[in-house]
Amino acid sequence: MRKFILIFKTIFVSLVFLTTFSFAANDTGMNQENVKEKLVGKRAMFTNDEFFYVFSERGSPLDHKVPCNWMGDFKCIDLFQNCRDNPQTGEFCMRWKYIPESMQEEGWVGVYWQTYHKSGETQMRDGVDLRQAKKITLWARGEQGNEKIKIKVGGLGGRFPDSDQKTSDVLTLSKDWQQFSVNLEDVDMSFIDGIFCWLTDKKMNPDGCVFYLDNIRYEK
Repeated sequence: MRKFILIFKTIFVSLVFLTTFSFAANDTGMNQENVKEKLVGKRAMFTNDEFFYVFSERGSPLDHKVPCNWMGDFKCIDLFQNCRDNPQTGEFCMRWKYIPESMQEEGWVGVYWQTYHKSGETQMRDGVDLRQAKKITLWARGEQGNEKIKIKVGGLGGRFPDSDQKTSDVLTLSKDWQQFSVNLEDVDMSFIDGIFCWLTDKKMNPDGCVFYLDNIRYEK
């Protein structure tokens, strides 16, 4: 009789354990799904011509985010946002200057367009849902020609990281405006705060460089 009771208790405890584990697994799955859902950003509002602008014109209400995250040897970067020197369209373009000095000895520089956070507010959720975008395009030119940069989408980490990232090959600029694009159809664009970034380094531009950017936008 005691042996029968012991067997019964063992079976009962096993059933309770399995049931609890099953509910816990389901609950974990639900939590993961909730987190996944939370990391879908605000839907990007495209214009009637199916563009979502990063930069179109200085002070334009169509533009999104700001070039606030300066990285690497950021003291070697200079920006003139009100440049009227032969913009691709409109009145203004952006003029960027990079002088590879050994101030911080990182050997590279880059700038992200993202939401500007005040001190202590870096954990805010500011991703944009850009899944409608098929590519990002921009116009760029160099002051002398042969300047080299890369462009990047996404890749920001932290508590609420970007859903994906993609970096272009090296773009070689000429003295004339050229349009470049990066295909995004293989990228998860559901939560992107770092909507645009340019990168360069001393290997690509050993003597530094000056280059211009205009009409940076996502396209459907």
